[in-house]
Amino acid sequence: MFQKQRPKTQLENLQNRFSIQARYCVFISMLVVPPYHIATADILQETDGIECQALNFPTQHELFDFETLRAHTRIDDFNGLLIRHIEVITLPIFNPNDTNENNALYRYVNNIHTPTQDDVVRRQLLFSQGEVLLSSSIAESERILRANNYLSDAVILPQRICGDKVDLAVITRELWTLLPKLFFSRKGGNNKIGLTIEDENMLGSGNTLTLQFLNDRERNSQSISYHTKQLFGSHVTFDTVYSDTTDGFEKKLQITRPFFALDTRWSLGLNLQENKFSETLEASGNEFNAFNHNQNHYRVFAGFSSGRQGGYTQRYSFGFTQTEDLFKVSENNTTIAPDDRILAYPWIKYFLIEDAFTTYQNLNALYRTEDIAIGINVAASLGLASNTFNSPLSQWIFSFNIHNVPYTLPKHLLQMKFEVNGSWDRDKDGFQNTITSLKLDYYWLLATKLRFFAGLSYDFGINLSSDKLLSLGGDEGFRGYPSEFFLGDRRLLVNLEQRYFFSPHFLNLFRFAGVIFLDIGQTKLSDNTNANDNDLLTSTGLGIRINSSKTNISRIVHIDLAFPLNKKDEIDDIQLQITSNSTF
Repeated sequence: MFQKQRPKTQLENLQNRFSIQARYCVFISMLVVPPYHIATADILQETDGIECQALNFPTQHELFDFETLRAHTRIDDFNGLLIRHIEVITLPIFNPNDTNENNALYRYVNNIHTPTQDDVVRRQLLFSQGEVLLSSSIAESERILRANNYLSDAVILPQRICGDKVDLAVITRELWTLLPKLFFSRKGGNNKIGLTIEDENMLGSGNTLTLQFLNDRERNSQSISYHTKQLFGSHVTFDTVYSDTTDGFEKKLQITRPFFALDTRWSLGLNLQENKFSETLEASGNEFNAFNHNQNHYRVFAGFSSGRQGGYTQRYSFGFTQTEDLFKVSENNTTIAPDDRILAYPWIKYFLIEDAFTTYQNLNALYRTEDIAIGINVAASLGLASNTFNSPLSQWIFSFNIHNVPYTLPKHLLQMKFEVNGSWDRDKDGFQNTITSLKLDYYWLLATKLRFFAGLSYDFGINLSSDKLLSLGGDEGFRGYPSEFFLGDRRLLVNLEQRYFFSPHFLNLFRFAGVIFLDIGQTKLSDNTNANDNDLLTSTGLGIRINSSKTNISRIVHIDLAFPLNKKDEIDDIQLQITSNSTF
């Protein structure tokens, strides 16, 4: 694709076309902002007398076709060259070169939208001017940019060669992020209604502000939250949440300098979280326990790494955590609340991450580039709670998880995840609240628009307190049965789905997909002698998926009709489920 030719002026034309005065439309207030523009610096034509040779840079229309750009770009060919110049090109929400998007309404949306600030994009890049180009840093930078909910896609291309130097263009496309959402959700037989006002890219800063009002069968709540990944222009993330509910509250403050890239050398963080809520446990539609739950979590940590070496990254973290789970029986309730659990302990943690990724479309999202890890990822931690740290309980707290893709072919993908989380009580000489989980996800890519999915998950618990029991129902992916309809310390779930992704792009705003599914599920209690509770149950049904291609594309609307094949008297013949999820 990149053949030497006479320098072109498409970039200048593109800049002139979209450099217009814009207002940022806020449904709460009116605010005037700087002009909408292509974020760019002056283009350098010559350095120290060295002639720059332009590559065959995409035209205005081609810039919007990210899949084609990726398919025809071989960034490996430029490894070892010095990066002379970096240009950020921010494409608008709607493509003015597409006749289906070049209308008065869509042009108006482009005009009033505030684009992502140039520096916000640049701070997420893992390379800078004057450094040697590494294709691995280019690929990881693209993944980091695509992970933002305010960008629909991102690609990094070489623009021109100047001797032993290269100019790069970072191309991103905007999404509309300010959304008041009045929604109704029905999942697992439970209704939820609410209003959310959220902006995931305030004034192009990449920061998120959310106001939310919810009403469901358990509680009413009002909450406000703020999130930034670039506190004061750094790589420090800042999260804060305050929620006032009819049965309690939620407070959260988190400040973290994370391992933001595979070659990041250190991390530091503080996490404070307090929750108070009422909890009701049901099985087969019958309430068997209700209590008030105060849940507090405090953590401080630091980490270090030698960076990416030989295709792998190893990280080491250490810190101190205190968790408090305090229970009190609800008024007018004769049941017994779980025992209080207070743990205070230092811990260490180890990570192993393989730098192996690939991209798919129509896997768990609708016509969006999906970055999938296909290498091995391991994490293991160990902590000790004892009287030395004023912990009422004396326990070893441990976790181990491994994620791997043991099988991948052009039309087949198998993902595996194994986890163990829990504790060993030194006084009782046994495991407590320990859960072992195995999850397998298989994808058969029959065609671009046709996918078959098979998911298997099995969880096994040891000495679980009542608030830790494994639930199964609509919320857990067992469509056809109410939320948390079954409880146990062992859980099996199988999901079989035939997925079809429709080609039409309705109004160039919405994507649609259909699904036919079969769910098989079962829970067991190790001390339960009631054979009816151990039946293997099934449900089948069909559904549609709806995704906006111009707003937060990480949210997919699910509308499912499910039919329980092993009907119990306590449930309806048909279960309607309407939800919004991050995956298919």
